[in-house]
Amino acid sequence: MSRKISRLAVAILVAIPSLAQKPAEPTVDRTFHFTTAPSARDLQEIATVLRTVAQIRTLSVDAAAPSISVSGNSGDIALADWTIQALDQPARPLAPEKQIRDSAVHEYRVPGAKDDVVRMFYLTDINTPQSMQELLTVLRTVGAIQRVFNYTTPLALAVRGTTAQIALSTWIISELDQPSTGQTEGIHQFESGDANFPVVRAFYLAHRSPKDIQDTLSALRATVHIQRAFSHTARAVVIIAGSPGQVEDAARMVAARDRGVTP
Repeated sequence: MSRKISRLAVAILVAIPSLAQKPAEPTVDRTFHFTTAPSARDLQEIATVLRTVAQIRTLSVDAAAPSISVSGNSGDIALADWTIQALDQPARPLAPEKQIRDSAVHEYRVPGAKDDVVRMFYLTDINTPQSMQELLTVLRTVGAIQRVFNYTTPLALAVRGTTAQIALSTWIISELDQPSTGQTEGIHQFESGDANFPVVRAFYLAHRSPKDIQDTLSALRATVHIQRAFSHTARAVVIIAGSPGQVEDAARMVAARDRGVTP
């Protein structure tokens, strides 16, 4: 009798979790058509944004249509819809449309998530493959933001992260998406709120050759032991993240190397 009771108890314990589980959300299939006639390369970039930033696992591209078909739950479809609408933009919008687009904050907060934000940035001066790649590397290396990808045709950049990561991304992009002659005076610094890397600072160099920039970056890593650091050639800037002490040590070293000031 005791064995039968024990087996019954085990069966009940096994059954209870299965009863408590929520039913799986049904899969939704949707095909998105474009108004701007993207090329095959454009569609592949959009697909990569959907996979990397929106984290859509199941999708297919039809270059002839042109369209992208997506499978997922209702949340996946909603985020895919928002992302595609944000990217389905003309390469050269009319001036009034561009002003409205660029002045707005294009942000999507993922429903049901505590702190999960997607933001679309439309760039103006990051317009070469090298500049874009360096911007992406700064975001990934200095900002530790991994869910980020670009769409070349309308010069758009999709970023996903916490509210704090989106704020840091906004600061980095505003620093780098400027003309090469943009404002560089004063201290360009951001308080990140990251306990391990609380200060992010941009050092704009007077000696602007690629070799000078690379040498400064290498010295920061080797001498000040900065883990998060990268450069942007067009802006002649090195951006680092570290403790207040590390950032001040870096400032003295950069001044000594770049302007001949004794630390």
